[in-house]
Amino acid sequence: MIFLTTAANDRDLTRQFSDEESVIAPIPYGDALIKGLNDNGEVWVCGERKKPMDLIRCINDGRHIRQVRDAYDHDFNHYFLVVEGILKQGSDGEVEYRTGTNWTRTGMPWARYQSYLNQLHYLMGVNVLYSTGVKGTAEIIRSIHSFFQTIDHSSLKQFYSPSPSLLSNPSLLRRVAKELPVIGWERSLLVESHWKSIRDMVNATPEEWTQIDGIGKGISKRIDEVLR
Repeated sequence: MIFLTTAANDRDLTRQFSDEESVIAPIPYGDALIKGLNDNGEVWVCGERKKPMDLIRCINDGRHIRQVRDAYDHDFNHYFLVVEGILKQGSDGEVEYRTGTNWTRTGMPWARYQSYLNQLHYLMGVNVLYSTGVKGTAEIIRSIHSFFQTIDHSSLKQFYSPSPSLLSNPSLLRRVAKELPVIGWERSLLVESHWKSIRDMVNATPEEWTQIDGIGKGISKRIDEVLR
């Protein structure tokens, strides 16, 4: 089932779904929540869409980072962001987005915008997706929902867990870390830089795990349960 937010500014999104495929409810996180399955059982996926100026404001005030951390702290397994709109780099290096036939300036450098999205993906495990409008966003949500309605998820198919592109084989510590809840290949690199050995990692307290970017209390508790 897909749970959609009751927020007034998302009514155009909820209209894209039938009553048979979705429930509109005052959900506490994101704009869409998806209940699904993987090899370990039930999973919850939190999704959010951001239109251009909303995203720019969230980058400036840090609000979106807090939303992602809160979702992970409350035991959501995966998080995705849909950037909804047509954006480009203007002639002066500023982010612009299209409104009708015109382009609107945002006041944010293109390099900062791209850096933010890259850090969301590589440091916080957020799957960043793109659509040109609300219909495209609805199709993305449907496709993610469909993906999680089967338990046929091998490690190579696991959401947000592509294998690393490396010139040499990953260390044993990274291989072990990537199997822990919500770690994956990208965040396993942060784990490797944080601890010198597998023993140090396994013996770490939940509080020590929260020192790694993107890992909150909820995730650290789940990791500790697996390691104990």
